[in-house]
Amino acid sequence: MPKIERINPPELAPPPGARFAHVVRWGKQVWIAGQTARTADGMNIGIGDAKTQAEQVYDNLRVAIGAVGGTFANIVKVTIFLTSEDSLPAARAAQNECWGVTELPASSMVIVKALAHPDFLIEIEAEAVLDD
Repeated sequence: MPKIERINPPELAPPPGARFAHVVRWGKQVWIAGQTARTADGMNIGIGDAKTQAEQVYDNLRVAIGAVGGTFANIVKVTIFLTSEDSLPAARAAQNECWGVTELPASSMVIVKALAHPDFLIEIEAEAVLDD
């Protein structure tokens, strides 16, 4: 039986309060915690700018899946949380830029009242399956 790995890549901001892992891997299955527009030094970027935040979130997802040797092609499901419908075009544009011609994951998008920090407009969590 494979061992469960919990990974916090140094290129991502440390989890607040050290209460979770950014990436959990069990065999070929991978779960990525909700990523927000935080840089490696913990700064929130793109305050009030959904496009900048969405780009940072996808950069963070790239780092997270890369920490286990994967790419966006390995991501099979994303859940996108937005604090406003106004952020929808920016979220979709960033998603299209990241996946390009790669087969797209299953996706859910949810409009929520708020995220963990009032500056966050978007958060994305993901599930992936690694190749053999």
